[in-house]
Amino acid sequence: MRPISSAGADIHKNNLKNLCRLDTGFAPQDTGAEGEAWFHSERVNGIRHQVISFWDRSVDPRPGSHSTFLIIGDGCFNDAIAQCRGAFPEVFARFKFEVTLRRNMFL
Repeated sequence: MRPISSAGADIHKNNLKNLCRLDTGFAPQDTGAEGEAWFHSERVNGIRHQVISFWDRSVDPRPGSHSTFLIIGDGCFNDAIAQCRGAFPEVFARFKFEVTLRRNMFL
């Protein structure tokens, strides 16, 4: 499992156009609570892709502000969050909230 730090380039390279909803399309639509994440998982071209997305106003207080992470590989929500924390420690350091699973979403 590996978080993608340059999602745009990898999405284009792997022709993953169905994952291009990264701008709020994966964030929970039934809540605005910060840190309550949706966890999406789909196999594309034989490779597991996971998306964790949640509302995050730690940088921008406007509605619609969110954090979204794309992870390549298999694993559960806790494994994916641990990978993201390791890859982006500066992002997780600014959160004043815990990131928790709201519910599983399978594409």
